[in-house]
Amino acid sequence: MDQRDVIQMADDPQCVTIDPADAAALAQSNDCDRAFSRIFDTLHVGFGQDKDQLATIDDDIFGLTIDDLLKRSLMIGPMAGFHAGPRFLYVPASQR
Repeated sequence: MDQRDVIQMADDPQCVTIDPADAAALAQSNDCDRAFSRIFDTLHVGFGQDKDQLATIDDDIFGLTIDDLLKRSLMIGPMAGFHAGPRFLYVPASQR
């Protein structure tokens, strides 16, 4: 199998604890989690209560960029050398 274009990610990004020393990867992961959470909340409200909320969902979805995160290698810890990858963790609005 040709692996030249395969990104070597941690097996389960949700379970990876990113060391604070990997500040850039941690910041990008947190940004991704917040964006994912906004999309999730918009879908929840849009399909459950107010369809007008879905009018801006395209901007949120297309604004979720994970390319830079996928290119960032973890530097410290048991997953050092692997790429962080998106965690898709839900962050409540009160904590964003």
